[in-house]
Amino acid sequence: MNDRIKTGDYPFWRWIMLLVLMLLSALIQLQWLTHAAVARPAESFYFYQIQQRPWLEIDNLALLFMVVYLFLSIPASWLITRIGLKNSLQISALLLGAFSLLKGLEADSLATVFVAQLGLAIIQPVILNASTTLADQWFPLEERALANGLTILSLFIGVIAVMAITPEFAVSDPSDGSYGKGIPMIVEIYGVVCAVISATCFCLLKDSPVQTNTSADTSANTSEIAHNTKLPVRECLRRLLHDRNMRICIFLFMVGLGLFNAISSLTDAISASLRVEDSDGLLAMAMMVGGIIGAVVFPLLSDHRKTRKNILLLCTLGMLPSLACLAWADSLLLNSEAIYQLALAATALFGFFVLGAGPVGFQYVAEVTAPVPEAYSQGALYLAGQFSGILMVIAMSVEKYQWLPLILKLSVLLTLLCVLVILALSESPAMIQSSRTKLTPD
Repeated sequence: MNDRIKTGDYPFWRWIMLLVLMLLSALIQLQWLTHAAVARPAESFYFYQIQQRPWLEIDNLALLFMVVYLFLSIPASWLITRIGLKNSLQISALLLGAFSLLKGLEADSLATVFVAQLGLAIIQPVILNASTTLADQWFPLEERALANGLTILSLFIGVIAVMAITPEFAVSDPSDGSYGKGIPMIVEIYGVVCAVISATCFCLLKDSPVQTNTSADTSANTSEIAHNTKLPVRECLRRLLHDRNMRICIFLFMVGLGLFNAISSLTDAISASLRVEDSDGLLAMAMMVGGIIGAVVFPLLSDHRKTRKNILLLCTLGMLPSLACLAWADSLLLNSEAIYQLALAATALFGFFVLGAGPVGFQYVAEVTAPVPEAYSQGALYLAGQFSGILMVIAMSVEKYQWLPLILKLSVLLTLLCVLVILALSESPAMIQSSRTKLTPD
C-alpha cells in the first residue's frame, strides 16, 4: 500500500484508522468518568472503604486522569514521534484492555479501582495526543479538521455513554434503601467491553502511508514536512513557546478545555448546586450532545471556508451566553425545575461551541507551528486544559463546593477575554495558501 501513495492520493484505510482511534478515545473517556455521573451513590456504596482511607474520594478518580496527564503529556508526544503512531496506539490498546478488565473484575475494592485507574490514566495522553498526527499522516488537507473533529466527537460519545448508562445500573435515588447498589456490575461490564474492543483495535492498526516532499505541492499543509523532521524535544518545546499564536491558543484551551474538564468531573456537584437530588447525569449528557453536533459542524465549516481563526472567534462568542445562563440560572428563575431546564439548555449550547472549537484549534496549531511534530502541539494544548481543569476542580470543590457558583460566573469574564485575544491571532498559512491555490486558474 505504501508504495502506491502519492501526493493527494490517500488510502481508504484512513477511515479504518480513524475509527480505531475513535473507539480507543471513547473507551478511555468511559473509563475516566465511570463514577462521575453517580458520585454521590458511589460514595454511599464505598462509604466504609473511604472512611478507612480518606484519600479514596470518588471525585479523585476523575481528578487522577488530569493530574497524570500533566506529567505524561510531553513524554506521550515524544513516544508517538519516536516509535510511530501504530506502535504507540497498539501499546495503548493492550494496556487499555488489561487495566479496564482489572478495574471491572475487582470493582468491589475501591483501592484496586484506583490502581487500575492509574494505569488507564498513564495511557490516556498517548490516545489524546494522537489525533492530529493521524489526521496529518493519513488525510488530505481538506479533511484534516474533520478527522480531528470526528476524533473529538468520539470523546463526547464516550462521555455520553457513561453518563447515560451508569445511572441506569446504579441506584441513584437517595430515598431508595439500596442507594448505590449496582455500581460494581456496570464497572465489570465496562471492563469486559473495553477489553474486547481494544483487542480488535490492536489488530486493525497499520503503519502510515509514505508521505512525499510537500514543498512542491502548494495545496498541501506545510506541517507534513514534520514527518521527516527529527527535532529534539527541547527544540520542539522552545519553538512552541516562542510562537505567539501558540501562546494565545494555550490560553484559549486553558479556559475552554479547563471548563469542560471541570464541568465533566463535577457534573453531580453542579446538579446538587441547582437543587437536583437525583444523580441522573443529564447536564453532562446535554453538553456532550451539543459537542457532538459542534464537533462535526465547525470542522466542516472550517475546511470548507478555508479559515481557522474566524471559526475559533465564532465559537468563543457562542460560549458567552451559554456560560452566563449556566452561571446565573438560579438567579434568573425561582422554580427548581425551570432552573434545571435552563441549565440543560445552557450546557448543550456550551458543548456545541466549546467542543466544536477544539478540533479546529488542534489543526490550527499543527499548521502554524510546523515543522514541530503535531503530537507536541496537540499535547501542549491538552496539557494546558488539564492543568487549568485541575485548578478549577480543586477550587470548585473547596468547602463542599461552596465556591462553585462564583467560579462559573468568573468563567464568563474569562471567556470575554478570550474573544479579545483571538483577534490577535494570525490566520493559518496553510489556509491562506489553499485559498490562493483554489482561486488560481490551472
